[in-house]
Amino acid sequence: MAVLLIGFAAGVEYDILAFMVSRYYGMRSYGAIYGMMYGFFAFGAGFGPFIFGRMFVQSGHYDTALLYGAVALLTGAALLLTMGRYPTQESLPGDDARPATGG
Repeated sequence: MAVLLIGFAAGVEYDILAFMVSRYYGMRSYGAIYGMMYGFFAFGAGFGPFIFGRMFVQSGHYDTALLYGAVALLTGAALLLTMGRYPTQESLPGDDARPATGG
C-alpha cells in the first residue's frame, strides 16, 4: 500500500505543478513559466540524491540529511499555504486566453 501511495504522489506532483502555474500565472507565458518551474523541480530531483550521499559520506549516517529534508519539506508546505486564492481569469496580467463570451 505504501508503494502505491508513494507512486501516486510522485506522479501527481507534475500535474499539480502544471495546474498551479496555469491558475496563478495564466496562459500567456505558461510554457516559459512552467519550463522554469519544472527546471527547478528537476534540478532538486537530480542533485538531491547526490547531496544526501555526500552528507552520508561525511557523517556516516542520514540523520542530518533527513532533518534538512524534513525542514525543507515543511518550509515548502508553509510557503504553499501563504499563496492564497488564485486570481480570477479577468485579473491575470496580460492573459489573452480568456474564453469567448457568447453573443
